[in-house]
Amino acid sequence: MKTALIIIDLQREFKPSRRLVARIARRRQDPSFDLTVFTQFENPAGSLYRSELDYEKMAPGSSGTELVVAPAKGDWLVTKETYGLPGTLIRRLRRKGITHVELCGVDTDACVLAAMFTLFDAGIVVRVDESLTSGRLKRSARPIMLRQFGSKSYRSSRSRS
Repeated sequence: MKTALIIIDLQREFKPSRRLVARIARRRQDPSFDLTVFTQFENPAGSLYRSELDYEKMAPGSSGTELVVAPAKGDWLVTKETYGLPGTLIRRLRRKGITHVELCGVDTDACVLAAMFTLFDAGIVVRVDESLTSGRLKRSARPIMLRQFGSKSYRSSRSRS
């Protein structure tokens, strides 16, 4: 079994709390991960985020797209223009032999949830630890994750003893 930690959109514009950043930085040090991947959301001109959602922030190269934790040597950095994960990343994970992924980052109800669907549909086992995610609708995402991916997929502070 090969595992990866995928850190979703831990970027300046999304204002992750220092507490969340510290937790993710600690989790990232776990030697059981064979790979760490950072995603970096960008919102180019002509995107659906601009035309359909009137979301103008996060233009490529803007200060808001900066990661608040820098990837280390050997980590992968993947730029994405979608909620979910790009197919190129899924293909690279498969070539690397990754069969299990732990997700963390922002926003639980949007990009983290979308990444779960992307990975699950690709046949990769996915897990999320509630303490390593954030978002205004985080609590709303929990029942969706539990229903769609099962109780093994989502660890909450309530389920820890």
